[in-house]
Amino acid sequence: MHSALRTGTFRRLSAAVAAVLAVITMLVAVAGLAAAGRPAGADTNPASGLPTTVSADGLPTAQINGVAWAQVVVGNTVYVTGSFSQARPAGVKVGGAGTVARSNLLAYNLTTGALISTFNHTLTATGYSIAASPDGSMIYVGGAFTTVDGASHPYLAAFTTSSGALVTGFKPTFNNTVRALAVSSSTLYAGGAFTAVSGVARSRLAALNRTTGAVTAWNPGVNATVQALTLPAGSGRLVAGGYFTTMAGKAAIGMGSVDATSGASEPWAANSVIQDSGSSAAIYSLTSDASKVYGTGYFYTTGGNFEGRFAATPSSGAISWLNNCHGDSYSVAAIGTVLYSAGHEHDCSDIGAFSQDNPSPTASTHHFLAAEMTTPNGGVDRKPLYPGGAPGPTYHDFSGQPTSTQLDWYPTLTEGTYTGQYQAAWTVTGNSTYLVVGGEFPTVNGAAQQGLVRFAVPSKAPNKVGPTKATSLTPVVVSQRSGTARIAWQATWDEDNTALTYKLYRDSSTTPISTQTLDSTFWNRPALGYLDKGLTAGSTHTYKVVVTDPRGNALTSGTTSVVIGSATPGTYAARVAADGATDFWPLGEASGATSFDHTGYADLALTGGYTRSASGGPAGGGATALAGGETTPPQQTGKPPPQPVPNDTVGTVATAAPASLPAFSLEVWFKASAGKGGALIDDGLYPSADSAAIDRAIYLDDTGGIHFGVQNNTAVQTIGGGAGYNDGAWHLATATFGSAGAAVYVDGALVKSTASMTDDIIFPGHWRVGGDSLRNWPSAPSNNYLAGSVADAAVYPTQLSAATVAAHYAAAG
Repeated sequence: MHSALRTGTFRRLSAAVAAVLAVITMLVAVAGLAAAGRPAGADTNPASGLPTTVSADGLPTAQINGVAWAQVVVGNTVYVTGSFSQARPAGVKVGGAGTVARSNLLAYNLTTGALISTFNHTLTATGYSIAASPDGSMIYVGGAFTTVDGASHPYLAAFTTSSGALVTGFKPTFNNTVRALAVSSSTLYAGGAFTAVSGVARSRLAALNRTTGAVTAWNPGVNATVQALTLPAGSGRLVAGGYFTTMAGKAAIGMGSVDATSGASEPWAANSVIQDSGSSAAIYSLTSDASKVYGTGYFYTTGGNFEGRFAATPSSGAISWLNNCHGDSYSVAAIGTVLYSAGHEHDCSDIGAFSQDNPSPTASTHHFLAAEMTTPNGGVDRKPLYPGGAPGPTYHDFSGQPTSTQLDWYPTLTEGTYTGQYQAAWTVTGNSTYLVVGGEFPTVNGAAQQGLVRFAVPSKAPNKVGPTKATSLTPVVVSQRSGTARIAWQATWDEDNTALTYKLYRDSSTTPISTQTLDSTFWNRPALGYLDKGLTAGSTHTYKVVVTDPRGNALTSGTTSVVIGSATPGTYAARVAADGATDFWPLGEASGATSFDHTGYADLALTGGYTRSASGGPAGGGATALAGGETTPPQQTGKPPPQPVPNDTVGTVATAAPASLPAFSLEVWFKASAGKGGALIDDGLYPSADSAAIDRAIYLDDTGGIHFGVQNNTAVQTIGGGAGYNDGAWHLATATFGSAGAAVYVDGALVKSTASMTDDIIFPGHWRVGGDSLRNWPSAPSNNYLAGSVADAAVYPTQLSAATVAAHYAAAG
């Protein structure tokens, strides 16, 4: 769903800690994404068995001053229609040198991107659709215009490709807008909002002789605007999409199929699954290749259930796959085994890819171009993360439907303002060498390039798009143990390459002390690091990271220096490390906005209100802890009871946790106030707000009972018991999960266990300590954020035994 044509949003949070002083602290580290949900590493240098995408390099292309709604490629020429009044060369500002008049229609050279000066016609209003005859001799343009070059051509015109001339004798008369076109060797099919053509009644669908423009007897009719048409090769069918609910007298919710010769209704199974119709939903585009029909859908609040892309069998309309990536999709182009799309996706968690990064639909990150395979990958759509309503949107459940693999190709476009719909790309098409994109975007990959752009296969591209700049690439260096430096940084990402190589350099040496190659995407950026040993206490060393993509594009981080210390870890910290904790946050720093990871590289970045140097737990031998809390505003007469407000520290991290956690253990020391509960540690969807979904959570209810649970693709599962742990004293909470089931402990003693618990939800999230949304979880406390303190939180990639859990409590003395 979207505003205008824009969809809802979501993201994950970090952990919050409550304290006696009514302040709340939230700590975050990126949580694990199950391996099954990782995208394929297909890009310009793909892994074996995956298709190569075009490069993300935006090639110089003629620009426009408005919006491009449709394109078609004929030979080496790209024809574009839309709403614009000027064109100019690449690299030229609006109104700059070389700017020429172009009224809603132009052509440019596919190989060079240069405007073709000899193709210059004037449409009096917007062009919405454009199509070419199968032999490439003619192009047809439909839209809202009524005249072309001063002559009457109501809503449709034809042009020859040999000379570029307007076909003056081709003059069918439509009585309203033409929005979709499809062409066979003999027939031009038109769809739109019209009800008559050349005086003959035709309800939004018509067929014309493609040479003369004469209306044929073909007359299936629909009951609302047609937005898209395609003629699957060899099928004898025409498939239509749009806002309608009936077609050829039969139910057809948003799309349907008819015989291309008789107009008789044909079965189309897809519209029993995908149902986008009405005033605020539609099947927005359709295209086809030799084996499939591909389409896109949108809906805004009502009337629809699908946003994203799908593929269907031409003979029956049976769904081959669907990728319910939220954020409406407007156009697709099938090139080889890759399907490229234009839209504004912001949440592909239903297919196990990235999730929304902000609970606000307009504030989340949108990706305006995407690529996926044209064939199903054996996966299935999953249940939406959101239970519905705040703090997340409500999405339709397509779980069980087959999916396609999303590929790692994410050029960066910026939103345009021309249409007022907060969009960038509206149309994609191309051939085996080039992908061409049109819309209203002002920039491509940060460079000025308005409305039109080309992308090419690697052999034709400069391949200069490299790793993305990120401040989190600059290493964080601390000396936590005598003679060592712990160097941590977060992986960056590349718009068209998944595998990146990181080299770590010490001081002025040109020989790296560490080289690591791993996969990352914009939404799955692992925590990386290195422990440099054998250093002299008191010496100073400087570190930097250089990251390189497979094409040789390199990015160098900033440098960080550290003085090597002589500290020795305490007994408890040594035991945590020895038992394999991947992350250990003592939370005892006296100052600063970072809580350092003492066994891994996922530091917690704290923001908001919190108290450092609070009285520490037993595990630290009296060391400091982190304190926070949750406040409730005073009751106002005549108004509903106020909700608790987290006066909190929201922790965000620049790292990602392991890709999967088939087994894990969580551990945290806490001290809670009487009568209060709250989340102790969890894997939350959002990094800086109440999560719309959480997983792997330990929490207290209002009686001080302890609970542990996971969320799977069906429901939340929890175990728990006891009471009175909110007694103002320090306690150790531990939860374990794995093949032996699940268990929750307090102070080393078992509270509850189960032999069966399933954790199969997939979303990239953040570890949060001390608070998160527990909405809809069993025995949820009245306040999400713990009123008290936390210390010594740890994550293990294994299921700790009961004996080990007890030993940890004993190690605290």
